[in-house]
Amino acid sequence: MSIVTANALDNIELDKVEAVEKNEVYLESKAVSTREFNEKSSKNIDDVVRSIAGAFTNIDNTQGTININIRGMSGLGRVNTMIDGVTQTFYSTSADNSSRNGGTSTFGAMIDSSFLRGVDVEKSSFSGKGGANSLMGSANLRTISINDIVRDGNKFGFLTSTLFGNNSTGPKYSNIIAFKEEINDGYFGVLYGYSQNKISQDFEVGGGNRVTGVKFQPALDSNGNQIRGNNGDGDLLWINPQTGERTYFSGNPSYDPSSLAQKTKSNIAKVEYKDDINKLVLSYRDYKTALTGRKVTSNNYQLDYNLKSPEYKNLDLNLILAKSIGKQQYKAGSTFAGVELLKNIQAKNTSTTFDISNTFDNDFANDGNIKTRIGFNLLKNRYEKSRHPKELNFLEDNFKDAQGFARMKLGYEANTLYPEGGQKFNTVYIDNEINYGIFTFTTNINYAKNSFWGERFQNYNLHMFRPLVNFVRNKFGNDIFTSDDPEKKAIVNELFDFYQDQYKEGVKTYERLMKGEITNDDRKYRKYQIEEAERWAKNEYYDYEIDYGICDKNNLSECYKNIMQIDSLIQKTDGENIKAAAKYDNPREIDHGNHNYINYSFGTSVYLHDLFSPFVNYSKTHRAPNIKEMFFSDYGQYGVNSNLRPETAINTQLGFNSFKDGIFTDNDEFGFKFVKYKTKIKDYIYNIRGNERTSGRPLYIKHFNSKTDVSIKGFEIEASYDSGIFYANISYSRQKTNQPFNFTDSSPRVDDLKSEDETDAQGYGLTKVTILPDDYATIDLGARLFNEKFTVGGIGKYYGKSRITSGNLQRVDCNGNIVKEGDNITYVCGYSKKEYELKKQPWVFDFYSIYQPNNNLTIKFEIQNMFDTKYISPLDSNNDSANQFIFELGSASGYQFANNNFARGRTAMMSINYKY
Repeated sequence: MSIVTANALDNIELDKVEAVEKNEVYLESKAVSTREFNEKSSKNIDDVVRSIAGAFTNIDNTQGTININIRGMSGLGRVNTMIDGVTQTFYSTSADNSSRNGGTSTFGAMIDSSFLRGVDVEKSSFSGKGGANSLMGSANLRTISINDIVRDGNKFGFLTSTLFGNNSTGPKYSNIIAFKEEINDGYFGVLYGYSQNKISQDFEVGGGNRVTGVKFQPALDSNGNQIRGNNGDGDLLWINPQTGERTYFSGNPSYDPSSLAQKTKSNIAKVEYKDDINKLVLSYRDYKTALTGRKVTSNNYQLDYNLKSPEYKNLDLNLILAKSIGKQQYKAGSTFAGVELLKNIQAKNTSTTFDISNTFDNDFANDGNIKTRIGFNLLKNRYEKSRHPKELNFLEDNFKDAQGFARMKLGYEANTLYPEGGQKFNTVYIDNEINYGIFTFTTNINYAKNSFWGERFQNYNLHMFRPLVNFVRNKFGNDIFTSDDPEKKAIVNELFDFYQDQYKEGVKTYERLMKGEITNDDRKYRKYQIEEAERWAKNEYYDYEIDYGICDKNNLSECYKNIMQIDSLIQKTDGENIKAAAKYDNPREIDHGNHNYINYSFGTSVYLHDLFSPFVNYSKTHRAPNIKEMFFSDYGQYGVNSNLRPETAINTQLGFNSFKDGIFTDNDEFGFKFVKYKTKIKDYIYNIRGNERTSGRPLYIKHFNSKTDVSIKGFEIEASYDSGIFYANISYSRQKTNQPFNFTDSSPRVDDLKSEDETDAQGYGLTKVTILPDDYATIDLGARLFNEKFTVGGIGKYYGKSRITSGNLQRVDCNGNIVKEGDNITYVCGYSKKEYELKKQPWVFDFYSIYQPNNNLTIKFEIQNMFDTKYISPLDSNNDSANQFIFELGSASGYQFANNNFARGRTAMMSINYKY
């Protein structure tokens, strides 16, 4: 909503407010959309947001959050998702317990739809606090207020709602009560609401099968034992009883939807005071749920204050002060990438928001007006956990029995679960809107300064002799190996307390060498020890060790034994040497950094006719890298990249608005908005699995700035018509993009065996696909009958082709480009996942009827997926990417598209709302 009408709705009756807010989008000279939540609307936030052209949601039923997607972008910074004007920073991470794929992670908002009043979406432009760290736009979820519950002229009101249905739907209950006392020209009131919701994923899909799918049966040999290992990875062989197809899984392939069952509980409380100058709102909101091996809680505290003088138009001061605390408590035994958590752990996100702004309103000339808003926004955000889970090291766990160079995979800390760190954003913003005759000009400028810190675990290669010596000397003093200080001797003894038995062989080899007793078998099987002994016999190492104060040049024989004790730290083949060195290795270190940038958005529109008001927008926006991108690492410090540059987007939009009353009848309304847009993103952040060095290290996941600009272009249409009896709402979006996938967009489930395929494809659920379908549409048609007491209508939903990822790998060069067979390149930097095209889905139709015998009671009956259509819901973690691919026996490419995982089938629901 523009500055012109931002505060115009305070005293309008509720039903008129809804009409004004809905139609406001057809008057805005930019790509904005609004949807309202009321007794008649859908109770599903995802359905509501997906009905907006250019907007979508990334559904992840393992998280319990709302993740809003704008034009193929989602997550902190790419979309500024807010609740009541406060940026949501919560980062949710699920374990992989009993789910179809590995655990997932996502930024999202935790809110119960029962407490929502509406959602406002702004695409590829910005204004006010919504432009703070916002690349592709913002979405603001508005919560209910006292005036939404207490009717005009009443002192008391309540709203009770219930929803229930078949096919594992509900039940859901909510009760909201409010009191309001008129005071002079204002009021004082309090509100409290409670909601409880049962959410289940154990449903029937379109066509009648249950979501659990096929119950695979074990393939047995002649002795009754399950066949294992013929695919080279030690996996188990299973049989599809319906088709006879034989498929490998590492462990049990069955899917347990009970792990995704939730019983959410949520509370909201508000205290409001308003007079002719002041408005103060104090609010509290919480959300609690438990799923996939963890408990999740969110607590939010907020103060909103407005000082506005009816006589002085240049005083319209707004203040927000808010604090949000999100916690996730994981139980021992939860698994992450197949590795079990040994002790409980708590992850915590704390954010603090301060925003202050004032709007200046001045007229000029006869029909000119300028409104200027100047403000400052501060956001402090921190992620922390109760302990560092050293046991969650997928590489080390998977290569614990490795030999030779493979041992180099060991001894490095993994920082995959909730990397710790924090960010601070300071944003100064200025908005101007000038209306002069038929012209409207808007300018929005902000300056943002972002500072950050984050943890990394620095590996100093203490399993190797010289790095270990240097580390010990730097940490404990240059004379650590020669000092007579009892404390320093104790340190050396503690560091190498196990050497007595392990190093005898090394000393014995040296002695045999001196006596000429080395055999050919010795040289074959003890090659490294013999080479070391020969070099020591030639005194090749003495100068180095004398210079470093480790050896006494007058006692070189004793020096050799001391050095062998240290150097042999890497000679043990069972990895214990590395664990001993790791006692002092992998210290937690902190990186710091900052970014500064200027964002701007310019727009102009011309009112030529009610049915044609063209507009154009141009903007440049940035978003800072987030903590998870910079400090996630599955291999020591090598996955950390605190030098990531902010993403920069250049957005161009042009379109036109149409809005007219009485177009066919005296009381009808028609609205139409068309927007064509093009976005170019520089320094797009993505990740691959690679290795910048070739010294035997394993492949690891790291984030980079793309050297190729990302292009997103398309168009959007929103239209509505309402004659009072008949109504229609239509939205359509189409886009094309070269947006790259992340390696971590698809994480197959990992079981105890951890096959080579799973190891290579593991992405820790760090990201999910956000690219929208090529096109998608929603059509809502209905009629109000019997003096508008009965409404009947239907909704049609369409999803075009989608790009998703498979579990199979493909090579990429150092610019992030895919390496094809026959390409002439000198070095492959790493791997991403191969792309797969999901075909366009059939139309899905919902039917609903609403009966409202009076102003208090509303009964809604609906049938979703009326024709029980079998379809795949895009950007739904239950349906896409890793969930759709399984390893297939005999397939050269490994993971195959299964096409056996679908969205919810025909579902009947009834909701009853009573408002007093």
